[in-house]
Amino acid sequence: LAQAAVAARNFAEAYQEGYYPLIHCGTSFGHYKEVRHALVTHADLRRQVREILARMGKPLVIPEEIVHYSEWLFAVRHEIAKKKKYDVSKVVVCVHPACHYHKLIPEDAIYDQEVYGGQRTAVITGVAQALGAQIGEYSTWYDCCGFGFRHILVQRDFTRSFANTRKIEVMKAEADPDVVLTNDTGCVTTLDKSQWAARAHGK
Repeated sequence: LAQAAVAARNFAEAYQEGYYPLIHCGTSFGHYKEVRHALVTHADLRRQVREILARMGKPLVIPEEIVHYSEWLFAVRHEIAKKKKYDVSKVVVCVHPACHYHKLIPEDAIYDQEVYGGQRTAVITGVAQALGAQIGEYSTWYDCCGFGFRHILVQRDFTRSFANTRKIEVMKAEADPDVVLTNDTGCVTTLDKSQWAARAHGK
């Protein structure tokens, strides 16, 4: 109830200020998706949240949709590509799709027949393809980056080990990318900042 009320307060705040919420954090995005789904499907939760919001002088607002910034970039990827200044055709990109973008409410993630035949989320890969980059394939693309939210807080050795052995080393061995792209700050931080642990072991 508390999480639903906080999310609903943010929905109402955006509505009252005249903004449409465009979410960057993958975890916040997944959380907002789950709260929206719960508010739509559970009348009792709606009633309780409406009462809480009324005490704050806010209406209950359920957005028609929650949009992740990478979905918006995917939607305008061809317009972005028209404005590119550099040739990236020799750049090899590995994509890590953020778990909290596509695993919490999987039916709402964006898929496209032109990206992996519609078998994986399209948002990051589609933008890289539109820009002309090469997409590097690797076998552990579905695995978590290691962040996981819980273990980054209580078991960082697991996070750093997982990020290196299940993601970075596999990407390096199988695709040898120039860059790794992901659509969540937690994933970026985990994959980037965990590399010192591997370097400390001479990798």
